[in-house]
Amino acid sequence: MKNNNAPLYLWLLWCTLCLYITTPWQYLRYPYTDNLSLPYMLYFCVVVVICIFPLLFRCVLLIVRSASKYDFTFFVKKKKGSKKSTIHLSPYADTRCPKSMRKHWDVLLSLISKAINNDEIIVMHSHLFTPARINKLIKRLESYDLSFSVITYPRKTSL
Repeated sequence: MKNNNAPLYLWLLWCTLCLYITTPWQYLRYPYTDNLSLPYMLYFCVVVVICIFPLLFRCVLLIVRSASKYDFTFFVKKKKGSKKSTIHLSPYADTRCPKSMRKHWDVLLSLISKAINNDEIIVMHSHLFTPARINKLIKRLESYDLSFSVITYPRKTSL
């Protein structure tokens, strides 16, 4: 049975490390007084902010996506004079809702069809390419009447 609590355990480990690292701060003193250098409320606020920081990653990413004119969908690398294009699927692409997935697929298909029409070799890397998605991509490209061949190499994952 798969355990889907790994993110929770990682976050709890992060919080434990934050507490362990920041605990000496509450015992620091000013050189000429007996007052604590960081009051306990400030210490508590610092620990809470540090512990919550990983949970804010998706919110910050949404703000960056909305503020940026770059769509964070694909990165295309092509060497000059070469007939080979490498398409890397961005891990920052917004793929949460069906509308954004359609946009994602449309951009991918336009990149691929443009490269195929220029007789280029296309290399794509992504952990998101499952066999079902590869078959969907092949069927969509066949509907565009493009001539192409597909070679897939399974990749071992670490999990």
